[in-house]
Amino acid sequence: MNNKEYLKKKKAKKQQRFKELEEERETEKQKWLAFTTKANTVNGRVGIGTCGISGKPMTEFTSAEKWRKGV
Repeated sequence: MNNKEYLKKKKAKKQQRFKELEEERETEKQKWLAFTTKANTVNGRVGIGTCGISGKPMTEFTSAEKWRKGV
């Protein structure tokens, strides 16, 4: 009888611990989702242009052409 009670308590404790870990993961997930939804509103590029400082507009981004050797 003692062994069964011990195992029941151990199982309940383990389930409680997993429930707490899952709740913690869910709160971290919600924080991350809130952060990423804020980040989607930004449409500038890092390190390019002056962003309107000193009267100049932001630098236009142009992609480089592919360079091929021997052409």
